[in-house]
Amino acid sequence: MTKTVLFYARYTDRQHEVSIETQIELGEAFAKRQGWKLVETYSDAAISGTSYQLRPGIQKLIAHVKRERIDVVLCVTVDRLSRDVEHSAKILKEASLS
Repeated sequence: MTKTVLFYARYTDRQHEVSIETQIELGEAFAKRQGWKLVETYSDAAISGTSYQLRPGIQKLIAHVKRERIDVVLCVTVDRLSRDVEHSAKILKEASLS
């Protein structure tokens, strides 16, 4: 069975915007190698990971997970979700609640 995947990319105002394009390319390539179906890509540009509530891309991703069965939420590294483990856990918990 093919897994359905959402991809999330983010860069901060201290990073270069090309990094989002690179993250997306890496995510697309990984999903393809796995034989997964990449459903949608969400991103936040020049936004700190400090508060996930203020990031429209991650909020759209969470809403997508709540309305549709998604097998995998993929990002290049976990710190793209948040550099704070507690925030990452909150994002995953919120996304998993229906």
